[in-house]
Amino acid sequence: MSRIVSKHSQPACSNVYQTIRKAILRGDYPPGKRLTEEKLARELGISRTPVREALRKLEVENMVNHNPNKGVVVAEVNSDQRDDLYEIRALVESLVVKRAAQNITVEGAARLNELLDKEEAASSPDEIYEFVNDFHLALIEIADCPEISNLLIKIRETLRLMIRTTAIKPERRPVMQREHRLIVEAIANGDAQLAQSLTISHVYGAKRVLEKSEH
Repeated sequence: MSRIVSKHSQPACSNVYQTIRKAILRGDYPPGKRLTEEKLARELGISRTPVREALRKLEVENMVNHNPNKGVVVAEVNSDQRDDLYEIRALVESLVVKRAAQNITVEGAARLNELLDKEEAASSPDEIYEFVNDFHLALIEIADCPEISNLLIKIRETLRLMIRTTAIKPERRPVMQREHRLIVEAIANGDAQLAQSLTISHVYGAKRVLEKSEH
């Protein structure tokens, strides 16, 4: 994680919060990883006070938890939580693509396909996940339904490492790419019902791959 550079002697807590939050989302700090104020402050080149405030804010967002024995740790998702979250994700993501199909333009469809081109050409796990994430953010922008979209973003962030794991699996990638293309085609045609059906199938397909890898 990069050190924080500020013109002031004490960087704003929000900058520290964003830096730690992005590191968690990238997987730099995996679920269950202990985060200490002292170590984070040293890595960032700052005092412990803004780190403490940032960790409190992340705890409110359920991105970190306070473990009585270990202190602050990156939040983990158990199997029961995962099942519930994937079910919610399927429903919410299907609502987003429904709105996207209602709002789609020629330019919007071209943008979605452009991002899929980049994802298919990507070779490193980081690039693959980055373009997959950009694709979903573009869908959210086209859908233009902030309340629903904010819920989906929160769910995807909670499931971030699981989504990344399935997205970069060699056996899953071509299936995922084909499913994404079909979803975009349905959206481009304004077929909201088909886009929803394909999306639900896509999410549950990813969940099955994840479950299979655990056995």
